[in-house]
Amino acid sequence: MTRLYRAVFCPVTTDDEEKDLEIQAKIRSLHWINTHILDAEINESREEVRNLVDQAITGERLTGCPENWSVDPVQKSPSNKDTPSAK
Repeated sequence: MTRLYRAVFCPVTTDDEEKDLEIQAKIRSLHWINTHILDAEINESREEVRNLVDQAITGERLTGCPENWSVDPVQKSPSNKDTPSAK
């Protein structure tokens, strides 16, 4: 398996790095978006809120959230609410 590693996991031609750089550039281009522009009120003076913001930024799994914060997988977006399968 060690002989196959480079052939299997390190192909000579790949554009992964180029795609990653493009995604990074797109993300960085959104640096100007903030809570004021989104008309969202986030009270970062509360420790609970700061922890949730940090978890969202780092991608950590949210733990300790109240049960009423769970997301219903069946819930549809506003544009899809008029479809017959909507609850």
